Amino acid sequence: METGKEGGLLQRIKETISGLFNRRKVTKMDEKELMMLDGRLLNAIRDLLTECRLKATYIADLALRKRSLELWRKVETSVLTYIERLLSEIDTIPTGHVPTVEERGILFKKYKHTDVVKPRRSMLIKAITVDILLATEIESVFSALGDLEKDIMLDGDLATSLLTKLFNDLMRIEDIMTKRKNMSLRPVDAAAIYQSLRNEYAKRFDDVLKHMMEDEIAELDAAVKRIMHEEGAVEKGKELAKRFLDHIIEIGQKASRIYGGLMALPDLYVRLREEGIEIGPEELILAIKNLADMGLVKLRDEGGIIFVDFLIDLAEDKLKVLNLFKEKGLEKLTLSEIAELLNWTIERVEQVMMALEKDGIIAKAESFMEEPCFYLKASQSNSKS
Repeated sequence: METGKEGGLLQRIKETISGLFNRRKVTKMDEKELMMLDGRLLNAIRDLLTECRLKATYIADLALRKRSLELWRKVETSVLTYIERLLSEIDTIPTGHVPTVEERGILFKKYKHTDVVKPRRSMLIKAITVDILLATEIESVFSALGDLEKDIMLDGDLATSLLTKLFNDLMRIEDIMTKRKNMSLRPVDAAAIYQSLRNEYAKRFDDVLKHMMEDEIAELDAAVKRIMHEEGAVEKGKELAKRFLDHIIEIGQKASRIYGGLMALPDLYVRLREEGIEIGPEELILAIKNLADMGLVKLRDEGGIIFVDFLIDLAEDKLKVLNLFKEKGLEKLTLSEIAELLNWTIERVEQVMMALEKDGIIAKAESFMEEPCFYLKASQSNSKS
């Protein structure tokens, strides 16, 4: 099977998506452009899934030629079946737009839906953000399938772990796709659905959005170096702080709970822009510096990255973690175990564990081979006595 053709198709799709978003602000497009863009991205996702299906079919045939029936069965039942389901699902997502003229080209196929729905502009931007996340996730699946193909050809021993990862990735994609569909079919609930998605996959969304706004993030980094230690910056930021105070505090506090009270400045900027707040990189720095001077936030420099502490009381989070040790009778826990048990993000767990460590309540044991473990100092001392 020739992989160059599929790789070329995938690259063209990637370049088209990059061209649609990179160097052009999505927030400046009108509703008609946004609806058209949404349809093109859904077609891109369909093409990506089609390429994944072709690759998985080839891998299943390769497994048979290698006389591995068990591997063939896993690819057929786990991977191919899931991809087929996703292909069926993508065709049920309405784009909210029907072009009057058939468009041609790799991402310009004719749309299937006949009912024109005109979503609110803010929701269209959020739908497009989910589309981009889906395309990125599916591209990762295509890459993982390539790794699986190489492993089988070389008679390697990674096939089982790669298949497990693929299955988990496809389950996540199905969850995102289902919620993306519900955003279109249930416009009244669209904002709540998007927020639940945003919270559940916070890091993935942040990475996608930062890529979409990479020029502005670079400008933000440059502004930090220029303004943070500049005399008179607080005075310059007074009017900006007044204008953006409510937005920054409300969005920052709400979002930073996912991170345990601390947010990197680029993540805060992405959240503000995502919510339609028209604030520039330099304006954000000046406003934040002023808010810090007023004692409403604290700024921390961690390895050259500015973090904003929204002074959220972590007492409730600390109690939940401590109760895990007591209620379950556990002597030690890892970050990932706590995140899974409490259904939190890793970032939120990290901030809470850092706070408990500073309080002297827990200690961390690090290992070169394994994930670091945390234990209650009291229980550790009891076990020694």
